[in-house]
Amino acid sequence: MSAIMEFISESPYTATLLGGMALVALGGASLIAYRLGLFKGLVIKDNVLLGPYLVIYREVKGPYSRLGPEFAALAKQMVDTGLVHVSEQNTHPTLGVYLTNPRTTPPNECRALVGSVYKAGPEVATRADVDRMCGLLSKLSVVRTGEVKVGHIPASLCIATKTPLPGELPAGLSVAAGALRAYPALTRAVAGKEGIDSMVKGSIEYYNWQAGQMVVAMPVIKRDSILVPLDLATPLTMASLAGGSKASKA
Repeated sequence: MSAIMEFISESPYTATLLGGMALVALGGASLIAYRLGLFKGLVIKDNVLLGPYLVIYREVKGPYSRLGPEFAALAKQMVDTGLVHVSEQNTHPTLGVYLTNPRTTPPNECRALVGSVYKAGPEVATRADVDRMCGLLSKLSVVRTGEVKVGHIPASLCIATKTPLPGELPAGLSVAAGALRAYPALTRAVAGKEGIDSMVKGSIEYYNWQAGQMVVAMPVIKRDSILVPLDLATPLTMASLAGGSKASKA
């Protein structure tokens, strides 16, 4: 290494060499930025219909920047219990429900729900559908012991946007880059709509790893919570489903 540094320091082409190295680094950064969609503007959509989802999840308290291991642990549990095939461990859709604003909440007080999507869409659109699925899940030891919980996200109208999740880049980098772009834009969109700000109770990030996209959404319907926890030992009470002819699928 010292010989290389000596050559660089004495070479008449040092400036050219260093300039070339800088261009290579810049080119690499530009490629990453391109794959993350940083050269494109975000498209903010109103009346996006997100859900319904039946979710296996964990409650987590602490900095959002440290949620990666929580998602990884949950993904492993989904495989260990047979809910997700091992071949789909890295592509199965996951989601996060973020209940506190990290700009106004101390990091250690931030609360989130780290979830794996068990079923989605028409399969869990009615109370009978969810009851049937919950009957199957109630037999799992991780559910009975409370290691994971089961919840339902009814179909929800949202203000939402999409950002890329390039498979060749670290997941944490892609999610962080998308979130840093999405939230300021969504916050501005919500603030510009009369009567909506008071109805937003957190946000949803839906990670579609197979499609390489993340949906960042803020529900705009009045409801006590985004996710309805399900007590599998008692009869199910579900929030009414959102929808409408003006809704567009996320």
